[in-house]
Amino acid sequence: MNLQNFSGEQMDHKLDDFFGKEVLALQDWREKATGRLKTLEKRAAWTFLGVAGEGVASQAEIKKAFKRRALELHPDKGGDVDRFRLLQERTLFFQRREKKVPKWKVKDQ
Repeated sequence: MNLQNFSGEQMDHKLDDFFGKEVLALQDWREKATGRLKTLEKRAAWTFLGVAGEGVASQAEIKKAFKRRALELHPDKGGDVDRFRLLQERTLFFQRREKKVPKWKVKDQ
């Protein structure tokens, strides 16, 4: 952008416009990236437990899959400590999702 031919006020307006568009583009990119990361986190959690995706597996199936994987991965049963920790993190992911309140239940204050 060549700003030599603009007055101070015009230059300020051009810069504001240019950087405003850049900021909006970066915010849009961040929102998309955040959404994609959440999708990957969900898929990783479902895959790690070995259950069908969201809306398909029941809570009972998830608990059963967790117990099965915990027996496989527990360090006292010959499993890997890091993979067992990962299982615990994935379980926290499911617990956080259970406790979320649907948007339609939240009242405006």
